[in-house]
Amino acid sequence: MRNQLAAIAVVLTVVFLPGSRAEAQSTYGAVVGTALDPTNAVLPGASVTLTEVQTNFDRTTTTDSAGSFEFHNLTQGLYAVKVELSGFKTFKTEPFRVEARETVRIDAKVAVGGLSEQVVVRSAAPVINTETPTVAGKVSNRELQELPFTFRTSNTSPIPAIQAIPEVQKVGDQY
Repeated sequence: MRNQLAAIAVVLTVVFLPGSRAEAQSTYGAVVGTALDPTNAVLPGASVTLTEVQTNFDRTTTTDSAGSFEFHNLTQGLYAVKVELSGFKTFKTEPFRVEARETVRIDAKVAVGGLSEQVVVRSAAPVINTETPTVAGKVSNRELQELPFTFRTSNTSPIPAIQAIPEVQKVGDQY
C-alpha cells in the first residue's frame, strides 16, 4: 500500500508540477509599419499590398485607426510594399529582404496627389532591428570550416564558433 501511494504521489507531482516550457522557434518573418501623410498624421483605411517578389504573390490589408499595418508568417525572401489611398500618391518600396524571425518596419510617407502619380522609395531594410530585442549572427558552413578550431579532434565545444560571431560579447564568464 505504501508503494502504491508513493507511486501515485510521484505521478501527480510530475503531471501537475509546472515545468519549463519549451517554445518552438519560428522560421517566419514579419513586415509592420504605419501609413503617414506629409504632416505625420496617420492614414486609416489605406490599402497596403505586400508582394513576394520571387513568386509575385500578393497579400493585402487595410491600415487600422492608428494607420498601422502588419503582415505575419512570411517566408524568407524579397518583398515589396505598396500603399494606396484616394487623394494620395501611390507609395512603393524597392524589394527588401525578410529573414526568419525578423520583423522589418516600413513606414510609408504618402504624399498628397493624384491617383496616377507614384512615389518609389529606394532604401534597404535598417541594419539595426528596432522591433525585436534580439542579438543574432550568421556564420556560413564554409566560414566555420575555415576557422582554426582545435576542438575538432578531442573536445566538441561550440564555444569557439560562438565567439567568432561579431555580435557576441563576453561578460564575466558568460557569453
